[in-house]
Amino acid sequence: MKGTTCSETDFDGRLTPFGISFRSIVYRRNRSLLLIALVAFTSLTVTGGSLIAFSIMNGVDVAEKRLGADVMIVPFGTEADMEGVLLRGAPGTFYLPEGIEDAARGQEGIERVSPQLYIATFNSSHCAMPVQVIGFDPQSDFVVGPWIEQTIPGGASKGEVIVGSDINRAPGDSFLMFGRDYEVTGKLDKTGMGFDRSVFLDSSTVEQVIEDYGSYEDAVQLPDGADTVSVLMADVSKGQDITKFAEDMRDRFRSEGVGILLPKDMLQSMSANLSLIFTVIAILLIVIWAMSLIVLATVFTFAVNERRGEFGILRALGATRKKLARVILAESFVIGIVGAAAGSALSLLIVLSFGDFIGSEIPLSFLLPSAGTTIWIGVAGFLAAFVVGPLASIAPAFKIGRSEVFSVIREAV
Repeated sequence: MKGTTCSETDFDGRLTPFGISFRSIVYRRNRSLLLIALVAFTSLTVTGGSLIAFSIMNGVDVAEKRLGADVMIVPFGTEADMEGVLLRGAPGTFYLPEGIEDAARGQEGIERVSPQLYIATFNSSHCAMPVQVIGFDPQSDFVVGPWIEQTIPGGASKGEVIVGSDINRAPGDSFLMFGRDYEVTGKLDKTGMGFDRSVFLDSSTVEQVIEDYGSYEDAVQLPDGADTVSVLMADVSKGQDITKFAEDMRDRFRSEGVGILLPKDMLQSMSANLSLIFTVIAILLIVIWAMSLIVLATVFTFAVNERRGEFGILRALGATRKKLARVILAESFVIGIVGAAAGSALSLLIVLSFGDFIGSEIPLSFLLPSAGTTIWIGVAGFLAAFVVGPLASIAPAFKIGRSEVFSVIREAV
């Protein structure tokens, strides 16, 4: 070409910055695979850690909406058991002393009360699986009932049950409890709470369940009749200090074997744990990201020093300083995009596939976010890992770009 120097494409016709970088990656495949694996690990941890953090935050948010009572009146000494039932789905059977429901309804400052029954099924052939049975009164319930009605209009009739999302039953299937089959009339959306591993039935079915349950030797002895109550969900009158009201209730009912649990305190405890978990996750992700940046920058610097002879020949063939810098940046770009894509995809696959197991190992509500949020988290994790490569190559690219042609040619011969 008359009067021209080497352009972006012409000192071979094919050797553009990306062409050269691609050949370098293939030729030095072991080093390239190591760098890709490092970027992939960064992407995997950033994406996975962020997705787990968002899932915990989402679970706590749903728990706040589902625990809709101001006060929970429970048998004294079962407060921790109740938290296990609600948050982790640990089945339990307990009941309040007789007469407590009437006493609570007559307590000044209580606006409304709704009873619930908690019975754990057996791990035996008499029951489909160990689950938490939750009986509620649809006429007075203001916690579970509205949620069920919103999801399954009409709720359950006598002899029917509604199952949580983690129970392997679909509407129309039967569910065995204490030697009797019940029809599954609906399945609830996932909450990330113990409700996902629970079976719900209304008061029209409770009496039969209590009768069947009481016929087994291993059963906890319950009071006779369908009026058995495990917990009272209560709302206090507006303007009252709920914490002070709960303290007064504890003093009032302690001698009768009754404890008071505040959902607000449970959520505050969850939030405190949440802050600690988020802090630990954030620190770990920052450390991993920074270490990846340092390692990649070191490797790219050594790689540039090793290839000064190669760059000298390219300079002799007419490559500009900018072109040599772009070769290094292009190589880091390719490594970054391949590693980040692989890591983000693998992270999403792992967390989405083993979400239930991860949630069971975390002592907090765990609920994967929506598909849209999950995609955005994956994109953010990809970008965070991808920029590590180009950032790490800036210094060595700048260094080779400043090199004089004669110095690099001398090193090449």
